[in-house]
Amino acid sequence: MTYILYAVLFGVVQGLTEFLPISSTGHLILLEKFFKLPPETFGLSFDIALHIGTLLALLIYFRKDVIAIIYNMVSRKDNLGIKLLIATIPAIFAGLVFEKLIRADFRSPILMAVNLFIFSFVFLIAEKLDKNNNKVDNISFKQSFVIGIYQAIALLPGVSRSGITISGGLFSGLTKEDAGRFAFLLSIPIIALASIADLPHLISGEFNSQTLGVFTVGMLSAFVTGYFCIKYFLIYLKKHGFVPFVVYRIILAVLILLYFK
Repeated sequence: MTYILYAVLFGVVQGLTEFLPISSTGHLILLEKFFKLPPETFGLSFDIALHIGTLLALLIYFRKDVIAIIYNMVSRKDNLGIKLLIATIPAIFAGLVFEKLIRADFRSPILMAVNLFIFSFVFLIAEKLDKNNNKVDNISFKQSFVIGIYQAIALLPGVSRSGITISGGLFSGLTKEDAGRFAFLLSIPIIALASIADLPHLISGEFNSQTLGVFTVGMLSAFVTGYFCIKYFLIYLKKHGFVPFVVYRIILAVLILLYFK
């Protein structure tokens, strides 16, 4: 398989797993270890490019929401933007404090398998408690902060940012649809900040025609896949739950433990 095809594969996986409750970081770690690709091409810089692709998917899909949030914050007409900022604080704090662990020790396949298994049951519990019909506008700043704590937990590989943040929304009384919308909007600032923080690493990398092509293809693949994943997963959440994803996570956890034992 050529590097371009690998880039397409990684981009598709990133676009799907960033928004489905199955852990994007975990899947990228597995792909890197399984294919044993050169780190100078498929290392941290490539991961940054993939995340920029999914960030663009979020910004394009939620463009009206983002514009409205910015306008209302400036006009002081709404507090959704403030709630999102408050909910972003825990992940920023955790990222700064545990940065070295996240980049090194937290990338263990065994740890990822354990998290895939354990947090699957957290998702199921959250879904069982989905009896409320609360809307985002009705949650408090305190509830927003608590949902942000759930997002911070997703720094562990195998957890899934979308899955744990949606669960946090459900625990706070949001409907599945609103929990999904809030979780995706909340992922915009944290992915943007993470991309900005890693931008010097991306810029300092040695680029040639091959790496530039791989990065561009990976980013576009993640963008297109991510955009449609957001669209159809939000539709899915209106009538369905986490069970199929939980089954997938548990099977994947078992396979990882068997492969890396």
